[in-house]
Amino acid sequence: MTKLLACIAAFGGLTLSSTGPAKDAPFDAHREVSEAILSIRRVAMNRDRLDWSMIEARAQEQAKNARDEADLLPVYGFILGQLDDHNHSRLLPPQPVRAAYVARYWTKPIPKEIPPRALRADAIEGRPVGGTDLALPTGKVARLVNLPGMNGPDADGAYAGAVYTNLTKAPAACGYIVDLREDTGGNMFPMVAGLSPLLGDGYRMVVPTDTGTAPVVLEHGTVTGYEKEGGPGQALAKVPTWQDRPLMAQAPVAILTSAATASSGEDVAVQFRGRPDTRSFGATTAGQATANIPVEHSGGVVFFVTSGLFADRNGHSYPDGLRLDQPVKASPGADAVIAAARRWLAEQPVCRLTP
Repeated sequence: MTKLLACIAAFGGLTLSSTGPAKDAPFDAHREVSEAILSIRRVAMNRDRLDWSMIEARAQEQAKNARDEADLLPVYGFILGQLDDHNHSRLLPPQPVRAAYVARYWTKPIPKEIPPRALRADAIEGRPVGGTDLALPTGKVARLVNLPGMNGPDADGAYAGAVYTNLTKAPAACGYIVDLREDTGGNMFPMVAGLSPLLGDGYRMVVPTDTGTAPVVLEHGTVTGYEKEGGPGQALAKVPTWQDRPLMAQAPVAILTSAATASSGEDVAVQFRGRPDTRSFGATTAGQATANIPVEHSGGVVFFVTSGLFADRNGHSYPDGLRLDQPVKASPGADAVIAAARRWLAEQPVCRLTP
């Protein structure tokens, strides 16, 4: 099985495949499109039910006047748009190809492009990671931590460490609220590493890959992907200052999501499905709880192709988004979603008034 690569950060960071002729071969639009379709088809989640003959015929028609790779970007976007994967597959052109496209068609966006910020190692979208103590009506304290989207390999553990530190700042907390409402995705592994005290040491998940699935284990604040069961593992994310906190894995946890919770943000929410003493609040997620495989094309474009659905600890997947245990409409002023989570936590035995 192809090894998981932590250095590929976008959409959770999975395996990188390549295909195609040497880059000094004469440009042939027909060949480029055919090879792109072959490589995309090999890993696409819905490959067995798509009409590939129709997709290729339409793509080749669009590509017949293409002069170079820049001209093919809309064609690649068209192909990815036919994969019926909740609009999750994306492409990343190399900078010279993108620059050539912009110079030629500057008023037209590149279809299905990952925004240039997506591979910045320091990119943290929306709010920074943060946390706060919330007083419960019982006199106990709950701890809230919010996770924004995060792109990049998190090589120094800055993101995972920030989540972990904010989560564990209140040792007397009786319960926890994990706010994923602004987690638009990116690299799920630092997110999971930071939340490791709540998932429990030794927690295992199954990650879709280009050849099936691979087990990933959470141990001592490190997320490790295995080439095969029992084989050597590669650290995908790590909390630099991890300490064992076994009681947190038994605490009640409220998970908050919204329609903006997408991709790796949804994948994180999936890991909490089936966890005891856990309840979700807010709105149904975006429907992208899937893994994307980066596939490198000979022209330099990387296709991030949706390859499979993440499953929770009970084997359930969520192709249409995660529906909530307790839907709550957002409203101006007071945060109704957090208020509902606080009320639920106050009802849990560990958060009730001490007799």
